[in-house]
Amino acid sequence: MTTQKPATSKAVPPRQRLIGLLLIGAIVVAVTVALLLLRQPPARTATPTPQASSSPSPTPSASATIPDEARTTVWRSDTPATGQYTASTTGIAPKLKATSTRSYVVVVETSVKLDPNATAAQIQSVLDDPRGWAGYGKTNFRLIKDPKQASLTIYVASPATTDTLCAPTKTGGLWSCRKGATIVINSDRWQYMVPTYNNLDEYRAWVINHQIGRLLGQGTAFCPAKGKKAPVMSLQERDLAGCLPNAWPRLAD
Repeated sequence: MTTQKPATSKAVPPRQRLIGLLLIGAIVVAVTVALLLLRQPPARTATPTPQASSSPSPTPSASATIPDEARTTVWRSDTPATGQYTASTTGIAPKLKATSTRSYVVVVETSVKLDPNATAAQIQSVLDDPRGWAGYGKTNFRLIKDPKQASLTIYVASPATTDTLCAPTKTGGLWSCRKGATIVINSDRWQYMVPTYNNLDEYRAWVINHQIGRLLGQGTAFCPAKGKKAPVMSLQERDLAGCLPNAWPRLAD
């Protein structure tokens, strides 16, 4: 009987063994990476940037940067005239009691970068101040939403539009006016004031109180003496004539 020899395994050369180990390692790495990717949450889709609307974004009314030149001269900007307007849409009741109430709405030209509601709120705060005309107890002012119901319209308009709305009064692209039941505030003055004032809020109070005074039948006043507070009805934005700037009618009484 023939005896079979046991089968012997053939030795694997070292080079082939190294290649096999590298292949096994690569497979392990690939499987590990695949498992990690499967466990990660799906990537979020980036939120698209909102597209600009056709209407201008509102800008806070007190945010204008005053150029250095406007500190030394009555400055005029290049704000274009559109002849289109946005009205305020909020209502604010008067804080001070009076025997009569005037309702009004604020309208801002679209080329003037101001929020009509913020502008209207600041105007109402001036009209509600006890130092102002309502402080006498005769007439106060109510901001309303509907322009058709308003007995007074206050515009804030570009220099060119101000000239048009104020005609035949000559405002020269620089000044504001009162015309009938309309007050037109030159947007350059509202945003950049004049050299006779160094506080924008105080100047805004003056221009509102001065034009409301016109509405109430007040005439032009003059500086009584050097060093005294200027009457609110004096032309303070042009010349203080030795008086001190004063935005309020009751402070000069």
